[in-house]
Amino acid sequence: MPQTLSKEYFETKRKETLSRRLNNPMVQEDSLAGKILRNGLIGQRAILEEQLRKGIPLVMADEKGRLFQENPDGTFEYIEPAEQEETSCGKSLN
Repeated sequence: MPQTLSKEYFETKRKETLSRRLNNPMVQEDSLAGKILRNGLIGQRAILEEQLRKGIPLVMADEKGRLFQENPDGTFEYIEPAEQEETSCGKSLN
């Protein structure tokens, strides 16, 4: 399992996901639901661009759901999951 992934990997995955979402027939519909979905995708892109502008490190997930945080050199480093403590009834405190 790689501990770092390139920025290109996540950029490609993000573009594929956005393209797939935008090509969804429901998004293309000229209905209220279609407009809401399109506006949501536009909003997601605006939030991402604002984070980039402010220099906030990106956190992205790969296809297996593992989280990676962006390093200053443009690579993404795997974030180890935090240990979860359990209470006496077995529920997580986190």
